[in-house]
Amino acid sequence: MTTSLLDPEVMVDPYPFYREIQHTPGIHHDPRLNAWLISRYDAVRSALSQDTLFTTAPLATRAEPVMRGRVLAQMTGSEHALKMAAIMKGISGRILTERYAPLIEKLATRLLNDAMSQDHFDLVTDFGRRFAVLATLTILGIDEEYAQQIRGWHDGITHYVTSLVSTEDERRHDIACSEHLEQFLLPFIHERRHHPDTDLLSLLCQTSNGGMTDSEVVALAINILLAATEPSDKTLTYLTYHLLTHGPDATASAHQDQAYLQDCIAETLRLHSPVQLIPRQTAQDTILDGTLIPAGETVFCLIGAANRDAAVFDHPTEFRPHRHGSGGARPFTAAAHHLAFGHGLHFCIGAAFARMQLTTAAAVLAAHLPHLRLDGNLAESGLYTRGPITLPLSHR
Repeated sequence: MTTSLLDPEVMVDPYPFYREIQHTPGIHHDPRLNAWLISRYDAVRSALSQDTLFTTAPLATRAEPVMRGRVLAQMTGSEHALKMAAIMKGISGRILTERYAPLIEKLATRLLNDAMSQDHFDLVTDFGRRFAVLATLTILGIDEEYAQQIRGWHDGITHYVTSLVSTEDERRHDIACSEHLEQFLLPFIHERRHHPDTDLLSLLCQTSNGGMTDSEVVALAINILLAATEPSDKTLTYLTYHLLTHGPDATASAHQDQAYLQDCIAETLRLHSPVQLIPRQTAQDTILDGTLIPAGETVFCLIGAANRDAAVFDHPTEFRPHRHGSGGARPFTAAAHHLAFGHGLHFCIGAAFARMQLTTAAAVLAAHLPHLRLDGNLAESGLYTRGPITLPLSHR
């Protein structure tokens, strides 16, 4: 039996391992990570719902050093409510639909036209990764001329947060990336304090948000950069792949039926959860799924496993958009049946923005799907976060 997330075959394709431990009684203990792996849907949902029992303590070492401060998921009570309100004010409701959606549509159209100016292109490198960073910079109010250097720093920070093992040199490099990004953001923060605009960075700098310090604004800005960027390029690429491999009826429906397109996005998030693992730590001895987990133990909630649990989802490895049947906002809220954005108090802060940018960009992509074809194989990688690394396309 495969025993660890670090086993080579799991790093290549984790899903057989997920199924294996889901069919084994109790919670699997990973000896190489010295951590407990929660894989069944009900158990994962339960752990994420009990934030005082399954705490976010691992983020103090896994995220805080490169976020340059405490992230939202480390906060509770009034502190969490205050900062969550400040962020949601800028990335939800009418400001999304009226201010940012037209900008995101224009951005997606421009980038896709640039990519399609070539007879052959890669959706990941020529569109998805560029779009993900630029869309997030749009809401922060940072000019896209800085995108390339921010992407490099973003990659280092993401590596620090998501690596299960890393060398000392890698960690030093990743922390240096976060220091560079902090120094880059500070002049923008100082400017927004004296000359606020309507962007999210300006909203975070407002004194009405509890008088947040510069370091607190930096930490939240980096938090948003990661939370808002991770889902978009991965999900858009997987979505395109599935629609192209399901034939002309699927591509036509995605182009003509907005509700169907949103169901396709929700199903893509379930089948290919961008964040596969969510770390937690037990605050006390607890029994979950018939297993005693001692206090102070690290647990990983396996989102990628829970979203493919055959006890909850029929034919869980198949792409079936109609299983959602909503065409609305529900898959992007805490009421979602899938767990791609987590659950409970620390439900992903970027979910509302993700819905807007995914729906907007997917509609732009859907209009071109009848003229595109696969020009090679989809390749993917990653474990903590997992996504495509290439999807070659060409014009019909």
